[in-house]
Amino acid sequence: MESEQLKEKYMEYQLSVQQVQQLHQNIESLEKHISDISNLEGSINNLSNIKLNSEVLMPIGGGIFIKGTITENSKLIMNVGSNVFIEKSTDEGKDTIKKQLSEVSILADQMRDQAQILVERIKELQEEFESLRKTKMNSNIQP
Repeated sequence: MESEQLKEKYMEYQLSVQQVQQLHQNIESLEKHISDISNLEGSINNLSNIKLNSEVLMPIGGGIFIKGTITENSKLIMNVGSNVFIEKSTDEGKDTIKKQLSEVSILADQMRDQAQILVERIKELQEEFESLRKTKMNSNIQP
């Protein structure tokens, strides 16, 4: 009976460790996404400072840029999913970005809370293992 409980607790321990590792990976990805969104927010904020008809470098992906000219600095074209693009004012774009930043930050916080709960459970299981080990050692020593 005691052996079965130990096996169950060990399986719970292993599963909890795996879940914490996965949560930490997800949190790391979300933190990178938060950083990217924050950088985007800064870029949108700086748009109004760019003079019209100024030459700029525009990223086309993979660290490659093309020269372009700014002909509009008060409107954005935003991908809203499924390759659907809509035009928004910079203020609407800022609002959208702030909303995304808030949602992703909340999700990251929730994952941090879940990870902390699991870490506490892992500590409890480790203490239970240690207690069972000591009990078993003491029962083996006595004649």
